[in-house]
Amino acid sequence: MIEYPRGSEWAKWDLHIHTPESIINGYGNSADVWEEFLTDLESLPEDFKVLGINDYLFLDGYERIKHEKEINGRLPNIKLILPVVEFRIQKFAGVEFRNTKRINMHVIFSDELNVETIKSQFLNALEQSYTLTPGLDPELWNGSITRKSLEDLGSKIKATVPKDQLSSYGSDLIEGFNNLNLNEKEILKVLKKRHYFEDKYLIAIGKTEWDLLQWSEGSISEKKNTINDAHLVFTSAESVEHYIKAKEKLKEQGVNYLLLDCSDAHTFSHNTRKKDRIGNCFNWIKANPTFEGLRQVVFEKFERIWIDEENPKKRYEKPFFRRSGLKLLMFSLIVVLNLVELYYR
Repeated sequence: MIEYPRGSEWAKWDLHIHTPESIINGYGNSADVWEEFLTDLESLPEDFKVLGINDYLFLDGYERIKHEKEINGRLPNIKLILPVVEFRIQKFAGVEFRNTKRINMHVIFSDELNVETIKSQFLNALEQSYTLTPGLDPELWNGSITRKSLEDLGSKIKATVPKDQLSSYGSDLIEGFNNLNLNEKEILKVLKKRHYFEDKYLIAIGKTEWDLLQWSEGSISEKKNTINDAHLVFTSAESVEHYIKAKEKLKEQGVNYLLLDCSDAHTFSHNTRKKDRIGNCFNWIKANPTFEGLRQVVFEKFERIWIDEENPKKRYEKPFFRRSGLKLLMFSLIVVLNLVELYYR
């Protein structure tokens, strides 16, 4: 039995959705937040078929959704859910610490990989791949990257802050996360070194933060290498027009412009005041809803990507084209039959 008998079809792929488990999110912490989140995903328009569950450093959100779909039968409308881990890496786009923007690197894993394999062979192997924000004592903290260890780091940082300034700081977990920076070369080294991940991952760089890196004499090559070494570039466009401008700018800069629009959802779809909300995605991909389908997009570049509010297949379904095509087919058939008849006379 052929799994996709009709071949590749256009569908919406949103590869950047944060969950209520994400260290930074705007879903709130009510008792029924997960039920509301799952219901929101189940209410997406039928064109949405592939979702990337994207959380910082960990896989808790993906694990929960995977369980809900496979065990409890939730999200029947979604064909594929991919685990995506987001890191903030050691390239600073700003100067002042509190306003510093770090480059976001996303590792998109194949759904064929077991969660425990990603944890044991990748996440746990990153122990020596981090540094603390400049200005912090390296002896302040070291260890494996877990929620508990991040909270410990955040607590120690806040203990050094004057009491009258503590109100401007977040929770221990958030402050620990904000001060931890990963080395992208080490991330890639771990992925390439372990056979488990061969052809089972893709790298995406966040365009917004990358844009903020200065084009200074000493950083041009680093800035270009960061985006050119990635398979994909993520953006969260306010409109199709904004996406087109962003893509054209990347082309002008002579760098990787395989740009995908994603929601970067941190909140529910009904929160229309926020751009980064569930469902706010213009990204259409023509591929089987599989990780291999996504890899095919990377290899074939722009032939399988379309950015619009409307399904691109509708461009070819207008009655004019159907009638004209049918008339042409009938005319061609008549001509062929007449030629055959003349030949045998």
